Amino acid sequence: MTDPDTPWPSSEEYMLAHRCSRCGADIGQRCNAPNKPDHPWHAPRQDAGIRHYRRDVGRAPWREDRVPGKRYDTLPKADSPR
Repeated sequence: MTDPDTPWPSSEEYMLAHRCSRCGADIGQRCNAPNKPDHPWHAPRQDAGIRHYRRDVGRAPWREDRVPGKRYDTLPKADSPR
């Protein structure tokens, strides 16, 4: 479980930060998964997002050393080029 005081991006943001190797969806675009209306992500992209999230959490300072409100993720910021 993550620290509620640390604003981690959503799992969707982590998945959107990667290209989909299955359908070719580009960064920032949803997967082309017409058979998955309630779960529009392909497994390879989900796996990449999960690995990225776990890597970020693993590299963040210990919970007691974190600064409340500070982000420790490595996702590109909305205003930065990819």
